[in-house]
Amino acid sequence: MASVDPVSRRRAIAAAGRHHLASGIKALRTGRAPGFFQRFFNYIEDGFPWVLGEVKEARERDNVRVICAGPNAFIYFVDDDAPLPIERIEERWPGLAEELSRHPGVGYVFARGADGPVCFWRGKRFRLSAGTPGPFAGRPDAALVVGGIGDLMAMPSAGDFVVYGLEAPPGHVTFIRETGAHAGTTQEEMQTFIVSPPRVVMPEPITHPLQLYPHFVRYHDAA
Repeated sequence: MASVDPVSRRRAIAAAGRHHLASGIKALRTGRAPGFFQRFFNYIEDGFPWVLGEVKEARERDNVRVICAGPNAFIYFVDDDAPLPIERIEERWPGLAEELSRHPGVGYVFARGADGPVCFWRGKRFRLSAGTPGPFAGRPDAALVVGGIGDLMAMPSAGDFVVYGLEAPPGHVTFIRETGAHAGTTQEEMQTFIVSPPRVVMPEPITHPLQLYPHFVRYHDAA
């Protein structure tokens, strides 16, 4: 399915009955909406938040943008075009990462450091490397987890803070309402499988998702 940018979607909505929707929203907010429209509005707001000119998973205030994706939240300080390392962030807000990691709904907070990724967990700071896996020590897949976090934080598009609700004190937390959240560091999520037709030969061994790109490029070219 082709993606449609939010501006085009809002223009399409405007061309298809803007005044009726606007009058209904006004009635809802003034307490005069009929029951049917109230239920319809709840459905629209839940499934199609762009109708109201915003996306529920994204918020921005005072040059801080937060984008939620399941159990992950990406925090960007948008007054700076380049990704900010933790050293720059702490010049502005000392102790912010530690305090954020103490929140009961937060499992881990990751940031970029001068010499690699940094993890904040339960108010403590860890420099992550293959030899110092921080809170992941003792796990048989610790090196794989740390390597994946390094890959994530090396991406310029990743947040200046990457917040995980997984393994929060009360249990796994997802920041948006969904069923079957994934894309985290838990042991259950580090195992995967591939379903393919018998005639398809996969590269072996597969130790990183990047190995799949050449395979699917060839698959596409053959089609």
